[in-house]
Amino acid sequence: MKINILIKGVVCDLTTSENYVSFTLIVNKGYRDNSHTIYIKCFAFKGVGESIVNADVQKGSRLSIVGELKNNHYEKDNVVYNCNTLIVHTWEFCPIVNNQTIIVDCIGNVVADINTNANRTAGVLSLACNHTTSTGNVLCNFLNFKVFGDMINRLAKAGVNKGKALHLVGDLDRKTYIGKDNKKHIVDEIVLLSFDFVTFTKDDVSGAKEVQTETATLSEPRKVDSRIMKQTTSEKTKSAFIKNEGKSKNNGSYIHLDMSGDLPF
Repeated sequence: MKINILIKGVVCDLTTSENYVSFTLIVNKGYRDNSHTIYIKCFAFKGVGESIVNADVQKGSRLSIVGELKNNHYEKDNVVYNCNTLIVHTWEFCPIVNNQTIIVDCIGNVVADINTNANRTAGVLSLACNHTTSTGNVLCNFLNFKVFGDMINRLAKAGVNKGKALHLVGDLDRKTYIGKDNKKHIVDEIVLLSFDFVTFTKDDVSGAKEVQTETATLSEPRKVDSRIMKQTTSEKTKSAFIKNEGKSKNNGSYIHLDMSGDLPF
């Protein structure tokens, strides 16, 4: 089960090697007093990397990218980083990249009951997403989704708790704070936008997806494969993956995203 992402930004550097192309994408987030810039490291392997080179992508190029998130946790110069890198699957040039929502779409299991503050105005929903790499290794990525206000009540009413399998859609941002260890922490945070329930078969490859969503009511279950992703029916993300190949069913786009290589670190 992959952690898929739609992102738009400006290339600020680009490096080519024998097996992959890497570059940093500048993404503008927020508005006015809350506006800020984050930097996402991207990797493109094999044919995807070749297409970027052949298209003469360079510093200043504006790109729209669909890919897969990879957790990247490390410490450097007394700063703790818990950020994500991006594996590029498809890309295209785009004219406007200001104040972008970074859409994260993933399927996984809830790690613990939702942790909220005393007033239940804010909380955290943690999701574990197992993923099999192209070399056959099974990795587990953990994502923390921030939940606010009425979303907390909707999750509770739906019976979301530890162990539940969910399909979540959120907006990624990057925050900086000083931790209890007195070190600077730079972390990726995701604000939850929508959720569905998912049921898998024993082999965790396919299963019937009984959708309990706030944006659509379906008359029949959907078939879900751990290698594919359903486009959310939320208006905020409805056009996110329109250029991907796949078949349409129940007003959703089913998208096959093959891993094209592993990170070079």
